[in-house]
Amino acid sequence: MPLVEVVPHQGTSDSAIKGALAFYKSVGRKPVHIKQEVPGFAANRLQAALCNEAYSLVSRGVLSAEDLGEYSNVQAHASDLSEC
Repeated sequence: MPLVEVVPHQGTSDSAIKGALAFYKSVGRKPVHIKQEVPGFAANRLQAALCNEAYSLVSRGVLSAEDLGEYSNVQAHASDLSEC
């Protein structure tokens, strides 16, 4: 996965953060500066919320699992709903 979450400690200098972001960009990654530490990675937390909503929509009969799969086919940059 090209995404890298950079989570500095409160005492980390701005220059160290900028250096880390620049390094990850230089090796072809997509760094994201997470400004406050939270349990779990932000990307995983977002995917979990998406999966929970997908489950809710299917379980309430709003749409079928097959139709839900079409959303992941249409949105190339969205999380893969098949992992839910």
